[in-house]
Amino acid sequence: MYRQKLSSKGMGNTKHYIWSAVDKFGTQIISFVSNILIARILSPDDYGLVAMLAIFTTIVMSLSDAGFNDGLIRKSDCDKKDFGTIASYNLAVALFMFAVMNIAAPYIAIFFGRNELTNIARVLAIGFILKAITLTGFVQLVKQLKFKQLSQINIICSLLSFVVVYTLAIIGFGYWALALQPVVIAIFNIILLLIIGKWKPYFCFYKKRFKEMFAYSSNLLLSYIINRIGENIYSVIIGKSFSSSSLGFYNQAHKMQTVPSEAIRSIIMTASYPIIANEKNPNKRYDLYLSVFSKFTFIVSAMVFLLMAVSDFAFYALLGEKWIPAAPLFSIFILITLTFPQKVVNANIIKIQGDSALYRNLSLLDTVLRIIALLVTMTYSLEMIVVGQVVAAFISAYTYTACCGKRIGFSTKKQYRIWYSIVWKPLAAFFVSKVILSFFKMGYWGDMFSAVFFLVVLCSLCELTKDHTYINLKTIYITYLKKLCK
Repeated sequence: MYRQKLSSKGMGNTKHYIWSAVDKFGTQIISFVSNILIARILSPDDYGLVAMLAIFTTIVMSLSDAGFNDGLIRKSDCDKKDFGTIASYNLAVALFMFAVMNIAAPYIAIFFGRNELTNIARVLAIGFILKAITLTGFVQLVKQLKFKQLSQINIICSLLSFVVVYTLAIIGFGYWALALQPVVIAIFNIILLLIIGKWKPYFCFYKKRFKEMFAYSSNLLLSYIINRIGENIYSVIIGKSFSSSSLGFYNQAHKMQTVPSEAIRSIIMTASYPIIANEKNPNKRYDLYLSVFSKFTFIVSAMVFLLMAVSDFAFYALLGEKWIPAAPLFSIFILITLTFPQKVVNANIIKIQGDSALYRNLSLLDTVLRIIALLVTMTYSLEMIVVGQVVAAFISAYTYTACCGKRIGFSTKKQYRIWYSIVWKPLAAFFVSKVILSFFKMGYWGDMFSAVFFLVVLCSLCELTKDHTYINLKTIYITYLKKLCK
């Protein structure tokens, strides 16, 4: 039984998880707060304008990374020459794409019918170069498990960049506050890596070293590009077919969904990937996967239904009345997060095994499913477009479990049995809380009471059913709390 195998060891080295949590939650909280404050000043049109360029910027950053970050982490004997070679590659690609973006900028503006995009695209291109310089510096910290320094750099950078961008928004820079944000972040990253990370930039190029990693990383490169296209093709279609304000609502709903979802995903996988990769015993590695999958599922499902319970109130209270149209989109978007355990954990299985070709193929299938969903729903409303994404995400998650889990004996049937045994409790708690509150007319504020009811019902269900994942997480939390109180 999977329950008998769950233990705190599945979360790996607690110290790494703690610092990873400090990093991800710290930066995400700052990002969340800054987004709220800036969104209160700027308009949906400002957000929509910058979002039109998302597909171009993300593809460029995927080319700069090219999967070599994962390749460096995976390679057990990488040295200064490996890091220097990849650093040179990153910079060369960034410089090339900087030139391409500058040439293409006027045509992008013509495509969307917004002249402002020409200068915005050229400014964003500066960020390509600055970010590419720091990529290997961050990989070195992850490779050395220096999550403390990593968290310090990311949190300080988030705070400083927020101050700059918020100031720009207040003094009337409008959409330029958003456009300059990636550049500001990249500049602070360079400075903080030098000071806190003791980073010493090194550039060289060894053809043999590059070829060794390219065999593995090239498939990841294609996967990353495919993923980015799948994630951002919607912005292109919505920006072209709907108003920029509609794209702004869509983008804000997606962003609000991404903040908590990516924080949890990053905490679990940033720390677990190197730890699981370093575990050579197949049985112990299997136990690690099993424990991470179960805990990941519980945390994600509880978060999803809690956020659904408070979505209307959250958008009204945090962003203001002008952003209310984004709330229904968010409530649908957040359901995609339920597929994270299957997709992320199974993707890590094949990445650690070195089968980047399968990872590429699954990414391609994921994008194809998204595009099919878009083609089917694009003539309808924004809500239907988002529903299509949710359906595509669940189908894609199934393919990940079918193709990856069986390699370590973690079958599709077993994964979904675990998933269903955990998810039904938060789902039931959500419906119970909504039904109870439906008898009272409290408007947006009713969501707050709904959240309280949700947590009470969820904890009660877990205690009554003696949910092992819940009990294990509670034990870890209480143990850590006691250590803090000493």
